[in-house]
Amino acid sequence: MATLFSTHPPLAKRLQIILHLAHADMDAITAHIAKGQKTRSRQETSEAGPRIMAQRDDQWLGPFTLLQLQTLEWLRPETRLKIAGRQETFAAQEIPALSYFFEIKDDSVWKIRRMCPACHEWLLPQEYEGLYVWRCAYCGGILAQKGKLPRIFVREEKGFTEKVQRTASLIRKESKLKHPHFNITLETPGRRHCPKCGKAMRHKFYSYAFHVEIDECPECGIIWFDADELEILQCLIEMEAD
Repeated sequence: MATLFSTHPPLAKRLQIILHLAHADMDAITAHIAKGQKTRSRQETSEAGPRIMAQRDDQWLGPFTLLQLQTLEWLRPETRLKIAGRQETFAAQEIPALSYFFEIKDDSVWKIRRMCPACHEWLLPQEYEGLYVWRCAYCGGILAQKGKLPRIFVREEKGFTEKVQRTASLIRKESKLKHPHFNITLETPGRRHCPKCGKAMRHKFYSYAFHVEIDECPECGIIWFDADELEILQCLIEMEAD
C-alpha cells in the first residue's frame, strides 16, 4: 500500500521512467518487495501484483493490475478504485503510476491503437531497449516492427531471468539437431490477425538460425511475440555472439 500512495509525485515519475527503462512495472516491484523473491518474468509478476477494483456506473469491475487499468478507455483521474477485498476507496489519480499515466496518455505514441492478437485487449506502448513497442498487460506479449528489431538486438543492455536463459539454452540445443532447410512455417489451427492491418499472420520460426516461434504479418512486417519470446530471442542472439 505504501508504494501506491506516495506523497512525492516527482519522485514517482522518476521511478516510473526508471521502471520503463528496466522493462518492469509497479506490479513487479510491489510483488518483489512483498515476497522478497528474485525477479521473475513480467507475466508472472503481473499476476502477483496488487489487485484493484474499479467503479463504473455504480458497479465494481475487476480485479485489475495497475497496467491493466491503463487499458481501460473509461478510466479517468476521478474514477474510484479500491484494493480487492477492502472497502476503502480512492481516486485513480492518487496512485502515482496512474497519475503519471494520465499526464502522458495524450502523447502521440498513445494515439496509435493496437489490439492484442492473442487476448484482444488494448496494447500499451512501452519503451524497450530505447524503442517503443506495444505490450499486452494481460498476456505479457509484445508487438514490434520487424525493421526495428536489429536496433534492439545490438544494445545488449538487458539482463535475463533464469527461466529465459534456460529456455534459450534448450532451444539452442534443439536447433543444432534440425536440418538447416526444415520448414520454417508452422501449422496452427487458428491464425492470429495483424493488429495493424487485420490480415492473417504467419506462425513461424523467427529464422533458420533462431527457432523462436513468432507470428509475423507478411503485409506490414509487424511481429507478435508471446510472453518472454522476445527476451528468449535476444538471449539466443547474445549466446551466438559470445
